[in-house]
Amino acid sequence: RSDERKLLEDIRKAKDVKDTCPTCGRKFEGVFKPDTTDLENQWKEKKQLKETLELISKQKEQLDFLKKEHAEYSLLERAFSNTGIQALELEAAVPDIADLTNTILHEGLGDKFSVVFNTIKQSKDKMLDDFSIDVVNHETGWTVPLEHLSEGEKIWVMQSLYFAFSIIRMEKTQFSFSTRFLDESDGALFADRRVQYLNMIQSVHHSGNARLTVMVTHSQEVKDIIEQKINL
Repeated sequence: RSDERKLLEDIRKAKDVKDTCPTCGRKFEGVFKPDTTDLENQWKEKKQLKETLELISKQKEQLDFLKKEHAEYSLLERAFSNTGIQALELEAAVPDIADLTNTILHEGLGDKFSVVFNTIKQSKDKMLDDFSIDVVNHETGWTVPLEHLSEGEKIWVMQSLYFAFSIIRMEKTQFSFSTRFLDESDGALFADRRVQYLNMIQSVHHSGNARLTVMVTHSQEVKDIIEQKINL
């Protein structure tokens, strides 16, 4: 600011230099009247520079604010993503869900299948969060990803998982759907397996405190033994 004041003082002094007598008006000879153009240009440049610096300072404050906002929203995004709170809740519930799924499978198929939940996987140099389901076939000794099962095998496992999730959710939240609908879920099963499948559904119906389980089917084997039915 002292430089600015000095520059303004120099411009004022230069402009006050007189080349005529203030009393008689006679023009002085050999009087040099300084050119203030350079000084005025310097003043304008300093003023523009000051305004630019003030603008940069305001933009920096705004950028810092936006960075903080971005960090907070990124934290929220991660918290509510598949690897956030949901993953923590699921990881905590995995042992119970796996045990209950295997119990339901055992009631329907005996010891043929069991499921294994994987919540981490090994990368090249570290362990990563993950979620996948493997199915162990105890008759063959093979362990395969759930999606690699045949359609008939997958029905058993998927339905057991659905029921297990439903029951665990009821236990943890005290909320459950009292009515369940199964739309031709036995369609890919062989006839001799459909009765077993119905037995599993009836068992879960009672253990899961369901009020009503509605099963849509074209299977005559199921129609013959189901307790209540509506023929359309």
